[in-house]
Amino acid sequence: MATSHTVWALVHAASNAVGIWSFAASYRLRGKDSLALARVLSVLGLTAVGVGGALGGHIVFKLMDDPAVEAAATPVLDPILDVVN
Repeated sequence: MATSHTVWALVHAASNAVGIWSFAASYRLRGKDSLALARVLSVLGLTAVGVGGALGGHIVFKLMDDPAVEAAATPVLDPILDVVN
C-alpha cells in the first residue's frame, strides 16, 4: 500500500518529467517557425518544474518532522563541527 509520501513523490517526479519534456520540445521548436508554441512549452516547462520543486521541498520538510523517518536515519559525521548528527 502506498503511503501519502509515496504518492506525492510520484506527483513530484511526474511534474519534473513534464517540465523536462516541455523544455526539450521548446528547444527543438525554437529553430523552426513555431516560436509561439515554443514559448508556450517553455512557460509550461517552467511551471511544471516550479510545481515539482515546491512539492519536493514540501516532501522533504514533512519527512524531517516524521519521527519514524528520523529514527531510521543513519548518523553522519560532520567533519567541520567534529560531531555526529
